[in-house]
Amino acid sequence: MNNRQRRALRLSATAIGVLAVATCAITAFGAAPAGAAPATARSAAVTATGRPPFDLGTLPGGTMSEARDINAFDVSVGVSTANQQPQFFRAARWSPSGRVTDLGTLPGGNASTARSIDAVGFVAGDSNAGTTTGTTPSRAVFWDPFGRIHRLPVPAGTTSSSATQVSETALFIGRADSATRTVGLRWNALGGATRLADLPGTAGSVPVALNDVGVVVGSSVVGSSKTTGVALRWDIFGRALRLDAIPGSVSSVADAINRPGVAVGTATIGGGLTRAVRWDAHGHVRSLGTLPGGDRSSAVGVNDAGTIIGASNVVAGGPLHAVMWDRFGGIHALGALGAGTTVVDINDRGYMAGYVQPADAVLPVAARWSPTGALTRLGVFLGGDEDGIGTAIAPDNTVTGFASNPNEDNHAVLWKPAACNG
Repeated sequence: MNNRQRRALRLSATAIGVLAVATCAITAFGAAPAGAAPATARSAAVTATGRPPFDLGTLPGGTMSEARDINAFDVSVGVSTANQQPQFFRAARWSPSGRVTDLGTLPGGNASTARSIDAVGFVAGDSNAGTTTGTTPSRAVFWDPFGRIHRLPVPAGTTSSSATQVSETALFIGRADSATRTVGLRWNALGGATRLADLPGTAGSVPVALNDVGVVVGSSVVGSSKTTGVALRWDIFGRALRLDAIPGSVSSVADAINRPGVAVGTATIGGGLTRAVRWDAHGHVRSLGTLPGGDRSSAVGVNDAGTIIGASNVVAGGPLHAVMWDRFGGIHALGALGAGTTVVDINDRGYMAGYVQPADAVLPVAARWSPTGALTRLGVFLGGDEDGIGTAIAPDNTVTGFASNPNEDNHAVLWKPAACNG
């Protein structure tokens, strides 16, 4: 596939996402006014529980599956057991209608994982090879839009590797590990590898996220335990920039970056206390603070409009709650059902996905939040354990993830906006 064809497919995906938003998501939720400010903690509301999830099922003969990511076409990827060797997970891809494809493994392998998918259908992940036990190390791979597996090159001397994310421009990031070092890598769809530079004196680096331009963020690692060190940004040539630190910071990590180059993450300031932080496109840092009364916060995602998602507590030493920061840095608690809330993904319209812990339940349930912070508790399987986890959200507000079915097995599922169900 040449660049012109890939661009055309990408534009088609964008058009379909816009159409879905216009005909489905807006009908379901009501359009948020352009530039509308998120609600404060006091006005975040809980809406009615959604319909039961759409079961994506498993590979033939399998009993368990989990979806990890979703693209603009509502195609999901993740893992599933299968009848070949039901004790091992295999990478799987699901169409919006639930048609499942076994993405397979490297020759001789029996286990693989699909972690991220772009609009065209490139998938990042890992697979083992040449084993009958499932204990051999993983190898970084990608699957092309036709489902063919490709092994990605890694430096000599590394023993395991994984591709963790793919951009909408078919660039991949990941890591390769040896006994003493972690190597950060970026690959293109032709298999070309760029080694991401390390800071002097560290044990390597871990890339965590990238944008469509190919700018990568993550952190250095220090010591034999490879604990978090310093938040880093790598340019398109793989050169490392040490991101600014907030006063009192002893370590930091960058976890997400948007198309304009704004990165977010978490700084540790001693005593186990943390602060969510934002870096602008030049690497200058700003602490995002906490909810009133809190002493810990973290940031895990940012959309192209600059809305940031993460967590904060409201009592020193207390549990964390899902929050969002608007593009001006104002913090807002998201709607909750009980003690715990976790937000994991945000789309460019400002809708968010994750899970909540209801006060009257032991297990968490999947959740979707509107740009104002209003919560929709997503439905569960009838007769199941009434639990679910939202892992990613599409441009049309479809949430993917997994839920417990009546057999108490996790199944990959979709939660579609209300007007798209049925």
